[in-house]
Amino acid sequence: MDERREALHEELASILEGKKVKRKKAVYVGLFVGDEDKRKIRRWYERVSAQPLLPNTFGHHITLKFKPSETEMAQLVREPGLGAEVPVTLTAVAGDSKAQAAVAKLPTGLLSRNPVPHLTLATSGATKPVYSNELLQGDDVKQLPFAEQLPVKMRLGFFNGKEPQFTEVGSIYE
Repeated sequence: MDERREALHEELASILEGKKVKRKKAVYVGLFVGDEDKRKIRRWYERVSAQPLLPNTFGHHITLKFKPSETEMAQLVREPGLGAEVPVTLTAVAGDSKAQAAVAKLPTGLLSRNPVPHLTLATSGATKPVYSNELLQGDDVKQLPFAEQLPVKMRLGFFNGKEPQFTEVGSIYE
């Protein structure tokens, strides 16, 4: 059963059981990394940076827009479409004692509100992932030669406060 059908099925079951269905809204819109690619990205980072990852690992998404408006969400639902597979290339790395991140080259037409589109890979634990924005504006960003850059596939979706969601079903954007 595809994700849209499954979400509709779950919503209908809740209604039939008399449960009130709460429509979810996006905390952020992003590109989400699959589990296999997470492992591949972590190994790649350690190889190209020659550094082990810090203890608090992330590497699960690239934030495109924090708290998007309904208009912004409507545009993304239409093009390229929630759930769409999106090619991204990791082109540079940066790290210090607080955080580690990879710079992402997004496909034409897909924009991030962050000054540097990126994937936060890990933090020290005392540092919040948002620190990656500051880290990537510094002088310690290591641009990688083309042969060391990493192409990955990610999925366009939104985080609803509980989990990534790849369809508008059950959301306020339906």
